[in-house]
Amino acid sequence: MEGISLVEAMRDPSVTIRDTMYFAYCESQRALKNRQFKLLEYVIDGRNNMTQLFDLENDPWETSNLAFDPDHAERLNHLRKEMSRLRDAWGDKETTWGKSFWKGIEWG
Repeated sequence: MEGISLVEAMRDPSVTIRDTMYFAYCESQRALKNRQFKLLEYVIDGRNNMTQLFDLENDPWETSNLAFDPDHAERLNHLRKEMSRLRDAWGDKETTWGKSFWKGIEWG
């Protein structure tokens, strides 16, 4: 597993190690989480069939999907760009599952 040491943050909770986290689950899901928002993208049967965006500060139980709310369109676009940046940084598009997932994403 690739990563960076979290020892400093474990010793001092005020230390910030990263601003965002990138998640990949098989060929069906990718997610990006920052301190306030979580973006999830799903690819089923070769196509992007669901996007979810949650405001974790104001909706910690993730009950209100903001992905299609026009007030959050700019935020969605920004988080997708960050997801693409981290995808490229981690080489996810070159993995077996990543190839399958990213082929089904129209914005990526």
